[in-house]
Amino acid sequence: MDFNELMLQLQMMMASNIYISATVILIVFFILSKLVIMIAEKIFLRLAARTATDLDDKIIKAVNRPISLLILLIGFRIFFLEIWKAYSFEQYIQHTIDTIMIVIVTATFVKVVDLVLSRLGENWAKKTKSHLDDQLIRLGHQFSMILLWIFAFLAVLAAWGIQIGPLLAGLGIGGIAIAFALQSTLANVFGGISLILDKTIKVGDIVKLDGGESGEVYDIGIRSTSVRTWNNEILVVPNGKLVDSKIINYNQPNRRVRVDIIFGVAYGSKIDKVKKVALDCLKGEKYVLKDPAPNVWFTDMGDSSLNFKLMFHVDDLSNKWTTHQSVITKLYDSLNKQKINIPFPQRELWVHNVKKK
Repeated sequence: MDFNELMLQLQMMMASNIYISATVILIVFFILSKLVIMIAEKIFLRLAARTATDLDDKIIKAVNRPISLLILLIGFRIFFLEIWKAYSFEQYIQHTIDTIMIVIVTATFVKVVDLVLSRLGENWAKKTKSHLDDQLIRLGHQFSMILLWIFAFLAVLAAWGIQIGPLLAGLGIGGIAIAFALQSTLANVFGGISLILDKTIKVGDIVKLDGGESGEVYDIGIRSTSVRTWNNEILVVPNGKLVDSKIINYNQPNRRVRVDIIFGVAYGSKIDKVKKVALDCLKGEKYVLKDPAPNVWFTDMGDSSLNFKLMFHVDDLSNKWTTHQSVITKLYDSLNKQKINIPFPQRELWVHNVKKK
């Protein structure tokens, strides 16, 4: 008996006995499932070990067993349908196996998404000092997990022949109602996300708010931002309001800052001499920058004085007030030493004695 005759007899025997054909199919899929595991462990994991990151290793390990199980479930599905296709409960077996497969696929996809988001979140968190990125990572995890399981639930309903169109319409209406109810909260949440993505402010920045308050950014939360004022008080501002307001950030584009000192001298003082005295007060100040160069402006002739503005830059915001106090003290002493008067507001009153005719 040659090989062709043997195969023909085997096919005829399998066709005449559904149990034998179903068993052969199940054995074939079982071998395929084991083959997938072997290929993943012997080939793909070795290739992944050569890369710089371990993310691919974790993904291969996460999907290896589920894929093998899915192949085996496909074999079981064909096996049972082949045996019980003439029975009325055949469709229930099919729906049950389909449900198990949907759950396995969703759980595997959830695991892969969680690995990817965790790695991206770690890299992102290293670049920022804010606690907001950690909260966003957790929020992204929860949202993606819930969304994936909702899709899985809808897929299971569709597998059992349940119409999901009316359910989706109901969920849409419910989502709109929830969005209206949480409008303020959602505005603050998206405002916080906008702050960190735009990098408008970050923890440690010195800011001045639209209402005039100023201080150091203490924390950026998912709903609000805390600013520590110079009185060591915590000012809590909702993120939605913060995004829509004007903010002066003294840390951007860098921490270099200009210092202005306004002063006045008496009429009759020599302008060039006053400017020279003011600029000489900057000598020896280690935080004063030479570029841009300091300058003195003769601004206006006031009611009681000639007004000037001394302008110079310091290297860092933290040195602003220390340098300001040192320079303004030296300026006052130098003006007195050079006999340049610093006037105060005064009025002259002339009284005329008018005699009666």
